[in-house]
Amino acid sequence: MENYSNRSFTILEDQLPAMAGLVRHYQAATGDVPILGLWECSFHQDLLWVKLRGRADTAITSLPNITSWSWLSCSNSIVFDLWRSSLGKEEDMVTDDDAALIDWDVTWTSDPLVSSVKSTRLVINGLVHELRLSVVLAGSDSNPLYLKFEDGEANIANQPIP
Repeated sequence: MENYSNRSFTILEDQLPAMAGLVRHYQAATGDVPILGLWECSFHQDLLWVKLRGRADTAITSLPNITSWSWLSCSNSIVFDLWRSSLGKEEDMVTDDDAALIDWDVTWTSDPLVSSVKSTRLVINGLVHELRLSVVLAGSDSNPLYLKFEDGEANIANQPIP
């Protein structure tokens, strides 16, 4: 998905049909179910995509009705699992899966994966924590940006994770 998001499409409407073959191949090999660029078995982790800056930062995509939780909704490159890869110590990280995909639906205008999306529905169950994030101005050249949690101080020199 990261590699695919780096592609520059002359016509953005070609993005879904071009990806359909890759999605169907992966689905046949794994038995997993595709959900607009994410996968049912790893959905809650797949939601952790981060938009990278670089290309013209357009908030508008030519893919009609693509929901904001899908990386297909942005025209920039994306990265998954940024935090784990930034730390470089995957074996030392402990993660809890506190979220569960309860129900979902994607209704297509015609053939799935190659037509426009008519509507989407998503139900997730999990813990919710309110956090206040702000951009750290000293790290504004970072890609992605460094963020400060709540009123904490950010030490960019000693923080490996933007």
